[in-house]
Amino acid sequence: MFCDRCGTPVASDRPGEPVAQHGAVRKTVTVFFCDLVGSTTLVNRTHDIVLFGATSFVGQILCRYLVERHGVDGRGIAGEHGTAPEPLQWAHQAAIELVEWVSGFDFPDVRIDHEFVSLRHPHEYAVMSGRLVSDRGLDIDVAEFDTEFAEHQVPHSTALHARRRNSETPYMTGPLARWANNRDRVPAEVDALARSLGVPDVERNPFRSIVIRSLEVLIAVTQAQAIVDAYVEPEPAFLAVAPTPGVGWGATEAPRGVLLHRYEADDAATITDARIIPPTSQNQAAIEADVRRVVEQHLREHPADDETADHELQHLCETAVRNHDPCISCATHFLSIDIRRNESAATQGTV
Repeated sequence: MFCDRCGTPVASDRPGEPVAQHGAVRKTVTVFFCDLVGSTTLVNRTHDIVLFGATSFVGQILCRYLVERHGVDGRGIAGEHGTAPEPLQWAHQAAIELVEWVSGFDFPDVRIDHEFVSLRHPHEYAVMSGRLVSDRGLDIDVAEFDTEFAEHQVPHSTALHARRRNSETPYMTGPLARWANNRDRVPAEVDALARSLGVPDVERNPFRSIVIRSLEVLIAVTQAQAIVDAYVEPEPAFLAVAPTPGVGWGATEAPRGVLLHRYEADDAATITDARIIPPTSQNQAAIEADVRRVVEQHLREHPADDETADHELQHLCETAVRNHDPCISCATHFLSIDIRRNESAATQGTV
């Protein structure tokens, strides 16, 4: 228990320990991970926050949705006037409402034509394993990555870029790619919801990636329910593996896109070489191309002396990056725009 004036601990709620003589309140302390403008204000408006940590963009949106739409707090989830729902049942309904909510957002009219690269599993919406495929015919084992892709340095960035060999055009990983390459692996309930909301089988507006991410939240909850319902404890719980020298590749779908690992080990199981190929480097060229497209389109549609439009442009550029990689904008002081116009540039829509 804590003093309601200064916050000092004044008593314990354990049996046999004294109760405070002056006003005291119980404080529920929850670590709340969120990186949204105004999130601190939202948290301060609530009482006894009980929400999961949300470092992914969709997780943050879900937190904000719960606070703004439902005023969710400890009592709201626990059911002050009733029994709390089973967690996965509650999550299932919340995920459906999330999809319906974000699908109603206003989105800029932008279309991209990048090659979509993702994992594809034989039987399910690929997340933990699968072959590396694209919407333009690629279909390889993960260990063949270097035969089809190359990482390279560019003069203007310390971050590696990646490209398909024998191609100078960007490719993209992430929710739009997963959705396009695994559309026929979507659970029936999620498929029906997507079709009722008019979500296309291939979404090429990067600003609408949040709709696909929200559908993926529902996919995850649906799969979690199936795993829990069918779970049988294995015997044994793990398999003993004798170390042997070799090279191993692995890939999973991180929220931002395909994440690849390559490790080489000796006969003592010591890792002698390690390489990680994150989705950030693979998406970097596509992100830069998308930002350029957003800038050019915006300048064509707004007069050169419109300062309000300049502020809107900065917001659009930030959003264009977050569409694919919220981690970039979260981890850096982002974004400064220096707009330099001349008469010819203004008429051509360039900066």
